[in-house]
Amino acid sequence: MNTISTGQPATLGTYRQIALALGGINSQAVKFFDEKIASSPNGENEEVLAHETQMMYVIIKQAESAIVEVNLDALPRPLAAAVRYLAEQSWQTQSDKVYIPTSDAAKTLGIPRSTLNYWCRQGRVKAWHDGPRRGWRVDVDDAREYLISSGYSPNDTAQPNTGR
Repeated sequence: MNTISTGQPATLGTYRQIALALGGINSQAVKFFDEKIASSPNGENEEVLAHETQMMYVIIKQAESAIVEVNLDALPRPLAAAVRYLAEQSWQTQSDKVYIPTSDAAKTLGIPRSTLNYWCRQGRVKAWHDGPRRGWRVDVDDAREYLISSGYSPNDTAQPNTGR
């Protein structure tokens, strides 16, 4: 039997568990897997031959129009980490948005990197954190729109001066 990147078996039950963690019990993805499990002779143990990234794409596409609740506590830690990673990769690559490191985005926008990092921390621009040592990745188009709408000028500081 094939396994996914976490070592879990590539079965309908495993993917249902992932869909449940990402979208909740009422999500379209969970309903999809419930129907497949019900019609399968092996039930939850039916092997899935599709590649793991294709399955994650199916799960995320079905959750795209809904508010996604992420409850990874119910999953084993390696599986939760893989779900988080694959979801981030799918969101990054399946959208038309381009997310780049803040250093590159700041150069593109002509603003200090510290200002852009501050906006990311404050949630003013669309961004996601790429791990503790790698920093933020930013949607440049969204940052450009915020830059224009905020009336930012080069003399502004990234954050209030605390005197330190």
